Amino acid sequence: MKTRKTMILLLSLLTILSSCKKESEKMDIILQPDKNICEIDDRVFSQKEQIEVEAFDGTLEELNDLFPVRCIRLEFREGKPCLRVIYRFEQGVLMAVFDESHEHMFTYFRLWSIDRYELEEIQTGESIDSVIAKDPNGDYTFLYTGHGKPWESTHFTRDGYYVIIEYDERLMVINKTVRLL
Repeated sequence: MKTRKTMILLLSLLTILSSCKKESEKMDIILQPDKNICEIDDRVFSQKEQIEVEAFDGTLEELNDLFPVRCIRLEFREGKPCLRVIYRFEQGVLMAVFDESHEHMFTYFRLWSIDRYELEEIQTGESIDSVIAKDPNGDYTFLYTGHGKPWESTHFTRDGYYVIIEYDERLMVINKTVRLL
């Protein structure tokens, strides 16, 4: 069932995006699951553009009219498929998330200050203090809220990766997962 919904969503996305009024208005979309944002899109947007994208509240097609989409990912939130559009900025990455109907859900910005290889140096058994020392811009929300098991920190790298580091109850690293932005 999940695979069928995924295929329907992807087909509807491609149909909608290719049915724009003029050839020049078609979404320059790239669905490349084996490449990260840095490999797909060499554009780096300005701070002014970042503010505009963060304030955006419309459909995926309207966002594409303002800022052509070149990197989009399918993901699941609470079991439902959604689309994550990714834009690069000097200081980080901005992601706008849309539901199955291409309606805007939310947008978030994450700083990056580290490359993937630096996070790969972190070994199982190291403390969260050593992770924070390597990446002070990581998201360590669970430390302040007490929510979320497993305990995870998230890290966005300058070279286009999203790294999730999982901790045990002593706040020692037990697992790392690397995904493409």
